[in-house]
Amino acid sequence: MTCTAYEGGTCQETFVRHVKRVLAVWEELKPYYLKGVQRILGVELDPVEYAIVAHDLGKLAVQYQKGERRRYRHEVVSSYLAYVGLSEDEVDEGARIAISAAVLLHHEPIITSAYITGIGERYLPVYKLRKELENSDVGFACSGDAELFALLDKWGGLRDAVGKWKRDGLDVRDVLATVKRIIVMTSMGSPEWNHQARAKVGAVLYPLVVADGIAADIGRNRCEKCGEGGGTRVVRAAYEAELINVGRLVKKLCV
Repeated sequence: MTCTAYEGGTCQETFVRHVKRVLAVWEELKPYYLKGVQRILGVELDPVEYAIVAHDLGKLAVQYQKGERRRYRHEVVSSYLAYVGLSEDEVDEGARIAISAAVLLHHEPIITSAYITGIGERYLPVYKLRKELENSDVGFACSGDAELFALLDKWGGLRDAVGKWKRDGLDVRDVLATVKRIIVMTSMGSPEWNHQARAKVGAVLYPLVVADGIAADIGRNRCEKCGEGGGTRVVRAAYEAELINVGRLVKKLCV
Protein backbone atom coordinates (compact mmCIF):
# COMPACT_ATOMS: atom_id res chain seq x y z
CA MET A 1 0.00 0.00 0.00
CA THR A 2 1.25 3.47 -0.89
CA CYS A 3 0.35 5.58 2.12
CA THR A 4 -1.49 8.83 1.60
CA ALA A 5 -1.49 12.05 3.60
CA TYR A 6 -4.83 13.09 2.12
CA GLU A 7 -7.76 11.45 0.36
CA GLY A 8 -10.91 13.17 -0.77
CA GLY A 9 -13.11 11.41 -3.27
CA THR A 10 -10.91 10.50 -6.22
CA CYS A 11 -8.23 12.98 -5.14
CA GLN A 12 -5.13 11.76 -3.32
CA GLU A 13 -1.84 13.16 -2.08
CA THR A 14 0.78 10.63 -1.07
CA PHE A 15 2.51 10.94 2.29
CA VAL A 16 5.96 11.39 0.77
CA ARG A 17 4.77 13.98 -1.74
CA HIS A 18 3.06 16.01 0.96
CA VAL A 19 6.11 16.05 3.24
CA LYS A 20 8.35 17.06 0.34
CA ARG A 21 5.95 19.88 -0.46
CA VAL A 22 5.97 21.13 3.13
CA LEU A 23 9.78 21.05 3.09
CA ALA A 24 9.75 23.11 -0.12
CA VAL A 25 7.56 25.76 1.52
CA TRP A 26 9.87 25.80 4.54
CA GLU A 27 12.80 26.51 2.23
CA GLU A 28 10.99 29.71 1.25
CA LEU A 29 10.35 30.67 4.87
CA LYS A 30 13.64 29.48 6.36
CA PRO A 31 15.73 32.64 5.71
CA TYR A 32 13.33 34.64 7.89
CA TYR A 33 12.83 32.18 10.75
CA LEU A 34 15.54 29.54 11.15
CA LYS A 35 18.18 31.47 13.11
CA GLY A 36 15.59 32.81 15.52
CA VAL A 37 14.08 29.38 16.12
CA GLN A 38 17.52 27.86 16.68
CA ARG A 39 18.41 30.61 19.14
CA ILE A 40 15.22 30.18 21.15
CA LEU A 41 15.66 26.41 21.39
CA GLY A 42 19.44 26.53 21.77
CA VAL A 43 20.09 24.02 18.98
CA GLU A 44 22.24 23.76 15.87
CA LEU A 45 20.01 21.42 13.87
CA ASP A 46 16.94 22.66 11.98
CA PRO A 47 14.06 21.91 14.37
CA VAL A 48 11.35 22.96 11.92
CA GLU A 49 12.66 20.64 9.21
CA TYR A 50 12.71 17.79 11.71
CA ALA A 51 9.16 18.60 12.85
CA ILE A 52 7.98 18.70 9.23
CA VAL A 53 9.38 15.25 8.50
CA ALA A 54 7.81 13.90 11.72
CA HIS A 55 4.48 15.75 11.81
CA ASP A 56 2.34 13.32 9.80
CA LEU A 57 4.08 10.02 10.58
CA GLY A 58 1.04 8.93 12.57
CA LYS A 59 -0.86 8.83 9.28
CA LEU A 60 1.15 5.73 8.34
CA ALA A 61 -0.99 3.67 10.76
CA VAL A 62 -3.50 1.18 9.40
CA GLN A 63 -6.33 3.03 11.15
CA TYR A 64 -5.66 6.19 9.19
CA GLN A 65 -4.99 4.51 5.86
CA LYS A 66 -8.27 2.56 6.10
CA GLY A 67 -10.05 5.90 6.29
CA GLU A 68 -11.27 5.37 9.86
CA ARG A 69 -10.04 8.72 11.15
CA ARG A 70 -12.87 10.19 13.19
CA ARG A 71 -11.43 9.17 16.56
CA TYR A 72 -7.83 8.37 15.70
CA ARG A 73 -5.59 11.44 16.06
CA HIS A 74 -2.45 10.90 14.04
CA GLU A 75 -0.68 13.77 15.81
CA VAL A 76 -0.36 11.69 18.99
CA VAL A 77 1.66 8.95 17.29
CA SER A 78 3.60 11.55 15.29
CA SER A 79 4.54 13.38 18.50
CA TYR A 80 5.69 10.16 20.13
CA LEU A 81 7.89 9.26 17.16
CA ALA A 82 9.29 12.81 17.05
CA TYR A 83 10.31 12.51 20.70
CA VAL A 84 11.92 9.06 20.54
CA GLY A 85 13.60 9.96 17.23
CA LEU A 86 15.70 12.66 18.91
CA SER A 87 18.53 11.81 21.29
CA GLU A 88 20.08 13.86 24.08
CA ASP A 89 23.26 13.92 21.99
CA GLU A 90 21.40 16.03 19.42
CA VAL A 91 19.32 18.37 21.59
CA ASP A 92 18.64 18.92 25.27
CA GLU A 93 15.42 17.70 26.86
CA GLY A 94 13.74 21.10 26.68
CA ALA A 95 14.20 21.33 22.91
CA ARG A 96 13.17 17.69 22.47
CA ILE A 97 9.94 18.35 24.37
CA ALA A 98 9.26 21.59 22.47
CA ILE A 99 9.67 20.03 19.03
CA SER A 100 7.49 17.05 19.97
CA ALA A 101 4.84 19.35 21.46
CA ALA A 102 4.73 21.40 18.25
CA VAL A 103 4.07 18.19 16.33
CA LEU A 104 1.33 17.26 18.81
CA LEU A 105 -0.37 20.65 18.40
CA HIS A 106 -0.07 21.19 14.65
CA HIS A 107 -3.79 20.49 14.16
CA GLU A 108 -6.30 22.51 16.19
CA PRO A 109 -8.80 19.62 16.70
CA ILE A 110 -6.40 17.84 19.08
CA ILE A 111 -7.02 20.47 21.76
CA THR A 112 -10.45 21.94 21.08
CA SER A 113 -13.30 22.22 18.54
CA ALA A 114 -15.87 19.70 17.37
CA TYR A 115 -13.52 16.78 17.93
CA ILE A 116 -13.47 17.39 21.68
CA THR A 117 -17.20 18.03 22.01
CA GLY A 118 -17.80 14.96 19.85
CA ILE A 119 -16.19 12.76 22.50
CA GLY A 120 -18.17 14.47 25.26
CA GLU A 121 -15.38 16.56 26.76
CA ARG A 122 -14.41 20.22 27.17
CA TYR A 123 -10.72 19.33 26.71
CA LEU A 124 -8.78 16.23 25.75
CA PRO A 125 -7.84 14.10 28.78
CA VAL A 126 -5.12 11.45 28.55
CA TYR A 127 -7.53 8.63 29.41
CA LYS A 128 -9.50 9.45 26.26
CA LEU A 129 -6.33 9.26 24.21
CA ARG A 130 -5.65 5.85 25.71
CA LYS A 131 -9.12 4.60 24.85
CA GLU A 132 -8.94 5.85 21.27
CA LEU A 133 -5.46 4.43 20.69
CA GLU A 134 -6.37 1.06 22.20
CA ASN A 135 -9.40 0.92 19.92
CA SER A 136 -7.37 1.85 16.83
CA ASP A 137 -5.24 -0.33 14.58
CA VAL A 138 -1.87 1.39 14.93
CA GLY A 139 0.04 -1.16 12.91
CA PHE A 140 2.37 0.16 10.22
CA ALA A 141 0.43 0.25 6.96
CA CYS A 142 2.84 1.10 4.15
CA SER A 143 4.51 -1.27 1.73
CA GLY A 144 6.96 -0.35 -1.02
CA ASP A 145 8.32 2.22 1.41
CA ALA A 146 11.85 2.78 0.08
CA GLU A 147 10.97 6.38 -0.81
CA LEU A 148 9.61 6.93 2.68
CA PHE A 149 12.75 5.71 4.41
CA ALA A 150 14.90 7.72 2.00
CA LEU A 151 13.00 10.78 3.23
CA LEU A 152 13.99 9.86 6.80
CA ASP A 153 17.66 9.17 6.05
CA LYS A 154 18.85 12.57 7.24
CA TRP A 155 17.31 11.90 10.66
CA GLY A 156 18.74 8.55 11.72
CA GLY A 157 16.95 8.33 15.05
CA LEU A 158 13.58 9.03 13.43
CA ARG A 159 14.27 6.48 10.69
CA ASP A 160 15.13 3.90 13.37
CA ALA A 161 11.96 4.71 15.34
CA VAL A 162 9.77 4.23 12.27
CA GLY A 163 11.69 1.05 11.37
CA LYS A 164 11.03 -0.34 14.85
CA TRP A 165 7.35 0.52 14.48
CA LYS A 166 7.23 -1.32 11.17
CA ARG A 167 9.06 -4.33 12.61
CA ASP A 168 7.62 -4.60 16.13
CA GLY A 169 4.51 -2.44 16.21
CA LEU A 170 3.75 0.29 18.76
CA ASP A 171 3.40 -0.13 22.50
CA VAL A 172 0.37 2.04 23.26
CA ARG A 173 1.45 2.35 26.91
CA ASP A 174 4.81 3.75 25.85
CA VAL A 175 3.16 6.15 23.41
CA LEU A 176 0.83 7.45 26.12
CA ALA A 177 3.55 7.74 28.76
CA THR A 178 5.71 9.75 26.36
CA VAL A 179 2.90 12.04 25.23
CA LYS A 180 1.83 12.57 28.84
CA ARG A 181 5.40 13.65 29.65
CA ILE A 182 5.33 16.10 26.72
CA ILE A 183 2.05 17.59 27.96
CA VAL A 184 3.20 17.84 31.58
CA MET A 185 6.54 19.41 30.70
CA THR A 186 4.87 22.15 28.65
CA SER A 187 1.94 22.91 30.96
CA MET A 188 3.10 22.57 34.57
CA GLY A 189 5.70 24.31 36.72
CA SER A 190 6.40 27.92 37.61
CA PRO A 191 5.05 30.76 35.46
CA GLU A 192 8.60 31.47 34.28
CA TRP A 193 9.06 27.84 33.24
CA ASN A 194 5.72 27.82 31.41
CA HIS A 195 6.52 31.01 29.53
CA GLN A 196 9.86 29.62 28.38
CA ALA A 197 8.40 26.24 27.42
CA ARG A 198 5.55 27.78 25.44
CA ALA A 199 7.88 30.20 23.68
CA LYS A 200 9.96 27.25 22.51
CA VAL A 201 6.91 25.32 21.35
CA GLY A 202 5.52 28.35 19.54
CA ALA A 203 8.83 29.02 17.81
CA VAL A 204 8.56 25.65 16.07
CA LEU A 205 4.78 25.46 15.83
CA TYR A 206 4.16 28.65 13.87
CA PRO A 207 6.41 27.93 10.86
CA LEU A 208 5.35 24.26 10.94
CA VAL A 209 1.64 25.15 10.71
CA VAL A 210 2.20 27.80 8.05
CA ALA A 211 4.38 25.58 5.86
CA ASP A 212 2.02 22.62 6.30
CA GLY A 213 -1.06 24.68 5.50
CA ILE A 214 0.39 26.37 2.42
CA ALA A 215 1.75 23.06 1.10
CA ALA A 216 -1.63 21.39 1.62
CA ASP A 217 -3.50 24.23 -0.10
CA ILE A 218 -1.20 24.43 -3.13
CA GLY A 219 -0.59 20.70 -3.35
CA ARG A 220 -4.19 19.60 -3.11
CA ASN A 221 -6.00 22.46 -4.80
CA ARG A 222 -3.56 23.64 -7.47
CA CYS A 223 -1.46 20.53 -8.11
CA GLU A 224 -3.87 17.64 -7.49
CA LYS A 225 -6.98 19.66 -8.43
CA CYS A 226 -8.96 18.50 -5.41
CA GLY A 227 -11.17 21.55 -5.70
CA GLU A 228 -11.35 22.55 -2.01
CA GLY A 229 -10.10 26.04 -2.75
CA GLY A 230 -9.08 28.94 -0.56
CA GLY A 231 -7.20 27.18 2.21
CA THR A 232 -7.75 27.58 5.94
CA ARG A 233 -7.92 30.92 7.73
CA VAL A 234 -4.29 30.45 8.77
CA VAL A 235 -3.26 29.85 5.16
CA ARG A 236 -5.16 32.88 3.86
CA ALA A 237 -3.51 35.06 6.49
CA ALA A 238 -0.09 33.58 5.69
CA TYR A 239 -0.42 34.40 2.00
CA GLU A 240 -0.82 38.04 2.99
CA ALA A 241 1.72 38.16 5.82
CA GLU A 242 4.63 36.00 4.65
CA LEU A 243 7.27 37.01 2.11
CA ILE A 244 6.71 34.11 -0.26
CA ASN A 245 6.39 33.89 -4.02
CA VAL A 246 3.25 31.84 -4.55
CA GLY A 247 3.80 31.47 -8.31
CA ARG A 248 7.28 30.07 -7.73
CA LEU A 249 5.95 27.72 -5.07
CA VAL A 250 3.25 26.40 -7.39
CA LYS A 251 5.90 25.53 -9.96
CA LYS A 252 8.08 23.80 -7.36
CA LEU A 253 5.30 21.90 -5.64
CA CYS A 254 3.45 20.74 -8.74
CA VAL A 255 6.44 19.05 -10.43
